[in-house]
Formats: sequence, C-alpha cells, structure tokens
Amino acid sequence: MRTTPHTLGIRFYLYGSACLPLVAMAERVTAAVQLPLGRRVSSVRGTYFRWSGDHGADIVVQANVADEDGRLVEADHPVHGVLVYATGLPEASYQALDEVDGLELLVGETVLVT
Repeated sequence: MRTTPHTLGIRFYLYGSACLPLVAMAERVTAAVQLPLGRRVSSVRGTYFRWSGDHGADIVVQANVADEDGRLVEADHPVHGVLVYATGLPEASYQALDEVDGLELLVGETVLVT
C-alpha cells in the first residue's frame, strides 16, 4: 500500500494461536518484539498483557474470551484460544511476529490516515 507525504498507513493486525496458553504466548511475543508487555486484569478480558507506545502503537495478548452476550470476541476464529492485536508498530515488530512459533496472522488491515 502506497502512502504519500500527506498520508500514513496504520496497520491493524490480528494474530492467533490455537496451540499455546496465554502466558507462554505473551512470553514469546515479548521476546520477539522486545517490548515490555505488562500483565493486567480486567472484568471482560480476564488476565491479558499489553504494551502501549507513542502515536497509538499498541500490542495486546489476550484470551479469545466470551463477551457479555456469550459470543467469542473473535467468533470467526474459535479455535484460536489466544489472540494478539498489533496496531501501529514498527515494520520490524510485524516481521518479528511473523516468525513467532505457534502464532499465525488471522487478519491484516492497513488504514490510510491523512
């Protein structure tokens, strides 16, 4: 996708793992992207791991949990028990995520922002 001096492409990528538990995947993602993901707990997500940086950069590792209606957050990917949301990261981070054993790209979208 081409950008111009007046546009910026921001990646919104969703990865999933069908074979690893949450903590193990968080450790692999942390090592791959070399960013300090902090452990957090919420009433909706349960335990999850997150790093947020400048300009909206964000990475979240969480379970594919059911929402308040009982539907999986990522219902199109029910076999993927662990999800990784990656937004606005440097190219090297996406390349590193592509190399993580047990992690696969489920959805990749780049949005042009002016």
